Amino acid sequence: MNFSGFLRDNGIKATRVRIRLLDILYEAQYPIQQKEIERRWGEDIDRVTLYRNLKTLSNLSIIHKIEVSESVTSYKLSSHNYLGKQYAEHAHFHCAVCNKVICMPQYKVGEYQMPEGFKQIKSKIIIEGVCKWCNNQKS
Repeated sequence: MNFSGFLRDNGIKATRVRIRLLDILYEAQYPIQQKEIERRWGEDIDRVTLYRNLKTLSNLSIIHKIEVSESVTSYKLSSHNYLGKQYAEHAHFHCAVCNKVICMPQYKVGEYQMPEGFKQIKSKIIIEGVCKWCNNQKS
């Protein structure tokens, strides 16, 4: 994937860190945490630089930030940006054993009827459980 051109086309500076970060997220099968991004980086990466780029790309909706809890945040490349797909808020599954987060786009998060004076900005649904891989290990 040519992320350099993609970033420039979207008016964002195509730095080496951003391109490498997007490559890692593109290759990941599931959303991954910052710790896993650092492991896959293959060389030392300044954590502050990585965090700033995660925040920037997330604010621009280039990557999808999934906050399961204060201690578990995962990231995934937003497919609506580089594949032209429409993004819809959806549920996420969080494995209580391995901490893996899995997007579940088949379960859409909708607009909810709010009481008078309330306005919905966004919603999130986190389904807690044990993933199929951890379930198989217990057998």
